[in-house]
Amino acid sequence: MSWKMGKIIHQTSNFFVVMLLVLITQHGSFDKVMGAQEPLHVHAITDAVKNRANATRASLEAARQSDSFVDAVGVDTHLSYDNTPYYREWPKVSALLRSSGIRHIRDGYHDWEPSSAFVKEHRELALAGIHTTYIIPNDPKTTSDDIVRFSHLVKDLEALEAPNECDAGQNCGGGGKRGIENAVNFQPLLHRTGDLLDVPVLGPSFTSQEAYAGVGKLSQMMTMNNLHVYFGGRNPGNQGWGAGDPEGHNYGSLDWWIDQARLDGDHLPVTITETGYLMPEKPTPYTLPRPLGGAYIMRTLLLAFNHHVTRTFLYELLDEVSSPDYGLLTADLQDKPAFTALRSLIKLLSDPGPPFAPDALPYELRGGDKNLGHTLLQKRDGTFFLIVWNEESQYDPAKCVLTVLQPKKITLQLGPGFVVTSISTFPDTGVMTTTATAVSGATTSLSIDGNPTIIKISSHVP
Repeated sequence: MSWKMGKIIHQTSNFFVVMLLVLITQHGSFDKVMGAQEPLHVHAITDAVKNRANATRASLEAARQSDSFVDAVGVDTHLSYDNTPYYREWPKVSALLRSSGIRHIRDGYHDWEPSSAFVKEHRELALAGIHTTYIIPNDPKTTSDDIVRFSHLVKDLEALEAPNECDAGQNCGGGGKRGIENAVNFQPLLHRTGDLLDVPVLGPSFTSQEAYAGVGKLSQMMTMNNLHVYFGGRNPGNQGWGAGDPEGHNYGSLDWWIDQARLDGDHLPVTITETGYLMPEKPTPYTLPRPLGGAYIMRTLLLAFNHHVTRTFLYELLDEVSSPDYGLLTADLQDKPAFTALRSLIKLLSDPGPPFAPDALPYELRGGDKNLGHTLLQKRDGTFFLIVWNEESQYDPAKCVLTVLQPKKITLQLGPGFVVTSISTFPDTGVMTTTATAVSGATTSLSIDGNPTIIKISSHVP
């Protein structure tokens, strides 16, 4: 499917329409429901109304495709760094990447020879269904023809990205205003090349509000906004820790970063090409203890998805010398809890196939507060996955002190015709535990902490 294809899905919010559909499913046809003897449709709909009242007006929510969440996950890599496991232990790294279920990586463009080992590696990834967003360095000698030839060579190019953080340090010919100006001047080349290859073109990423504000509108030269979002050990749903912007969002929050993207790209889609946490073995200020990595990484992805971020790339796959401790894997290729949890999450929710229109689910969560986060997904077989978590801080990154959260006691009320079939939870080790259950049309009690809880819901077949 072309990246330009979109789909507008209209969902009805009429409860009685949903109940009618439930009855049709149970009895086989519209005629059987509407043309049967009175006891069938009148009493059934009356019972549905009673159940509706007992459910304290369970509301309808349209689900999103389960696989669209999986497809929104990416990870940063540095395959050409020859002093890292990416180079020294590529077969193991490749196997771990493929086992994760992640389908998208972000890496750098290089003018490799066709015989290069790196070309072979990228071709292997393409065959495994893993594709790459390539960062194109700010080099005036680079041409569209160069990039097109490169694309045909590596086989895995799926998007072009502007030079990296041109406002920082001496990047892009000097950093600061000069670097920003060079990035803007380089963007038309990428836009033309993106048209030739029919791939998205991501705009420049910056590290400061001043850079985003100073660039001006780039909507005509890119198809996606580009953000680097780091929380410095804070929970991903934090409300920021600096001054507010005109929209009322404080510096550092996810909403604040999205506001900065809008300065350059108006209403273009947003991609987060870097986000993550420093997770050393022994935490220091503004890093994150590894046992919290699973919760915070999964919540980062879920919150970005809820904000309709097109794709979120985690920085990065493994610890390496240029960015130690950011990895989902250690330098000796051992799982951190974040990798363990993410692999299980992706495996559970993966559902590849053509687009479809998800249904709406009648349900209600009771007992939560503003910190109760949730995401509703559906697979092609009709199964729903309701993911719920407590979006409160579990750690003070300035003092390196854990915050003990009391689990939130909530209840889930499903509308008639639906059943909870299993509940999956993640302890701090990242190892997912799934418990089978069968609670139909009744209240399910849940204890929610900072680790996402995944509730699998199916249509009840009598």
